Amino acid sequence: MVFHSAKNNFFILFLFLSVFRYDVISQTTDTSESKNLTLRQPVVTFGICTDVHQDIIHNGEKRMRIFVDDMKSKKADFIIQLGDFCYPEKDNDVFMSIFREFGEKAYSVIGNHDRDNGVSKEKLIAYYKMPAAYYSFDRNGFHFIVMDGNEEDAFAGDGYPQAISERQTRWLEEDLRSTDKKTIIFIHQSLVYNLENYREKVQKILSSQKLTDGNKKVIACFNGHRHSDEADKIDGIWYITINSMSDIWVGEKHEHKTKGIPEQIYKKNPDLKYACPFTDPLYACVTVDAEGTIVIKGKKSTWMSPSPEDLGIDLSENRRPIISDRILK
Repeated sequence: MVFHSAKNNFFILFLFLSVFRYDVISQTTDTSESKNLTLRQPVVTFGICTDVHQDIIHNGEKRMRIFVDDMKSKKADFIIQLGDFCYPEKDNDVFMSIFREFGEKAYSVIGNHDRDNGVSKEKLIAYYKMPAAYYSFDRNGFHFIVMDGNEEDAFAGDGYPQAISERQTRWLEEDLRSTDKKTIIFIHQSLVYNLENYREKVQKILSSQKLTDGNKKVIACFNGHRHSDEADKIDGIWYITINSMSDIWVGEKHEHKTKGIPEQIYKKNPDLKYACPFTDPLYACVTVDAEGTIVIKGKKSTWMSPSPEDLGIDLSENRRPIISDRILK
């Protein structure tokens, strides 16, 4: 890595000599270090968002338009949404058409809420134009794997099925063995905090795969689901939680009306009264280079009123309306 600004030399040396929890070169809410970073070819850039909850939020189409237009201006190689996107219904055709402006370069992950209305997984896959519930693709010399954490036949608990089947883990191993490229995983649920049935097994599969030079094949795994802003490094692999584009769910106990939202909106989006929306959409532009350096340029917003604090909810720092800028090595 080469930093071109002489005045940053002392600062960068300090960073490398300091002890950081996750080996983060830069993890801030407003940083300019990435502007001075020379990435080594090949480079891939993609836009990422998650948990839009189009069927809950009142202005999902506007949020998606901002995201897509921004990724077009940045000439992203592709965009991907990490689940809890929208129901496969005609009312969401306009919303989906905005996302689909990237054509075959718009990828989807299945979330646990995408089938709340009882539709089949097959219908959802067709509506999202996914090749399958889990699949892989290559872009710019990198390999990408989309996983499905919602497999009913592997789940024995209550509530939403948060599980990965033995069938999918076998496929995952075979797919990883078939590529010689640095690989990034996309999944809705976290492989650190969720998916207990196969979480450790999947982590072991990801950690065991090596490139011909001996380095790990999998460099990162991106997830949504948690409506939080987190990055954990486990056995040399980054597990990165992308915050919701739209809101924090606060539940029936904290039912309320958000200031500035007309009453007729609540008739169309009745569950909105159980959420605290962000003023602006949260998403990220991610760039990865040949050395495996990951540069995340996120977004920061504010709460629409009332905030969770106004409702008496004490949130942890990673559940604020932000996706942090990060440079992860």
